[in-house]
Amino acid sequence: MEIIQATEATQLLMHTKGKESAMSGWIKLLAVGELLKVSPADWNRKRPPYAIANYISKKTGRIYQCGKLPGFDGWVIKRLS
Repeated sequence: MEIIQATEATQLLMHTKGKESAMSGWIKLLAVGELLKVSPADWNRKRPPYAIANYISKKTGRIYQCGKLPGFDGWVIKRLS
């Protein structure tokens, strides 16, 4: 066992009950101005990852800017507020 400091604990990703995926957890951990880059190898679902960001935005009031990378190297999600 180990004790984790409060600064590190805020960055710890935990799965909770319900329909929360690792992707939604990473999006919720973004601070204002941070980017999350998602490669096609990491994402194998039909809908793009920014669909999750839009859902979180509607539920929490946070604003995200989402889009594809040039040459389809993946997607980028940036938290604006």
